[in-house]
Amino acid sequence: MTADRLTAAVWGALGKMLNPLARLCFDSGVGYKEFEDIARQAFVRVALERRASNESRPSTDSDVAMLTGLSRKHVARVREQLANQRTEAPPGRHRAERVLNAWCHDPEFQDDEGNPASLSLRGDGLSWGSLVRKHSGDPRPRTLLRELERVKAVARDADGRLRVIRKSYAPPTFGVDAIEDIAQGIFDHLCTRLHNLRDPPLPLYQRRIVNAELTPNQAAILERNMVVQLDATAESLDGQLNNPPTDRSKSGGRQDVRLGVEIHVFRDPPNGNSPEPLSIPVHRTSAGRRRKRTRDR
Repeated sequence: MTADRLTAAVWGALGKMLNPLARLCFDSGVGYKEFEDIARQAFVRVALERRASNESRPSTDSDVAMLTGLSRKHVARVREQLANQRTEAPPGRHRAERVLNAWCHDPEFQDDEGNPASLSLRGDGLSWGSLVRKHSGDPRPRTLLRELERVKAVARDADGRLRVIRKSYAPPTFGVDAIEDIAQGIFDHLCTRLHNLRDPPLPLYQRRIVNAELTPNQAAILERNMVVQLDATAESLDGQLNNPPTDRSKSGGRQDVRLGVEIHVFRDPPNGNSPEPLSIPVHRTSAGRRRKRTRDR
């Protein structure tokens, strides 16, 4: 494969992988500027790790800039952020999230009990227009309002006044533990696939089986059956991993190894709009019908 074709393939892969991450950002109120800041940190962190593994001397900002394509000014700023373990959100957060957060915390827009006050749509003082002008600068306050109404964070009363019904832009099902679990799962999956892509002597096990030509009813039946089988497999693996065989070796210093497996079913489209599966047997596909199936080992 030529360098140009490989670069184009990587571009396409990144675009495909970033689509669901962009959806997560939209759903949780993370804006592009915030994402850009996180991407910079990732590039600098990996560049520092690579230089540290290959060089005996400390990496300079110029070394990292050459690897990442960032300016030395950006590299110095990001290195300082990493050294200080900065965790607060940068100022580029989603505009709608920023306005909602200000409504909940700016005393000017709170009632006597410290809760978000109800706002009129226009006017000076306690109005939506005043809130947006102060905390967003966006010339389209109605656009921001429609977005917050869409995610059911803001509602209109019968008299037309606006009130906060949820103080977070993200849906209530979005919890910190759930997001961290997603991040760890994606991290483990990508590390495994990239490890195997380098064709190591001992690749980690991977396998993917797909049929892209199922009817909705066939998909519902197979999904139900797969869940039963995979649950049994997961229970067995859980027992083995958490009750490992006794190691009687008397090696020197102990080095812990993290080993695991993640099992998930994917479906396109993912939301279950198909009908309840009928009680019919699953027949093998006839030889004359093509099935799209891939297997990765």
